[in-house]
Amino acid sequence: ASASAVMRRVGTRIGPDAELGLLAWREQNLLQADRPVREFGFKRPWAEQWHDAGAWLAQAPGKRWVLVLEEAMSPCVDPAQVIDIGVANRNRWQLLPGTAWDSRCHAERAGASQEED
Repeated sequence: ASASAVMRRVGTRIGPDAELGLLAWREQNLLQADRPVREFGFKRPWAEQWHDAGAWLAQAPGKRWVLVLEEAMSPCVDPAQVIDIGVANRNRWQLLPGTAWDSRCHAERAGASQEED
């Protein structure tokens, strides 16, 4: 599938009133989105993007979604809620609702990594 096909699927799945965030995104995702998107840094490390994305999701978990490159998926996401939304340009994309984000898990992992420094 093309990036435009994947982004069409995303828009259909989340509905017109939902907010969309992009994590580990490609330019095509931004260009083909059917709505304004929140992005968390184009070239920032994935862990930093997740830090910001998690806070954003937690503010409105019922209406916010994140589209993420499969290989960048966080361990603090409930896999049962993740939607495999398609492949574009040899990249597999996953869509997750805000309700899939576990902020406690993220806080524990962030705290652990800081203690190791």
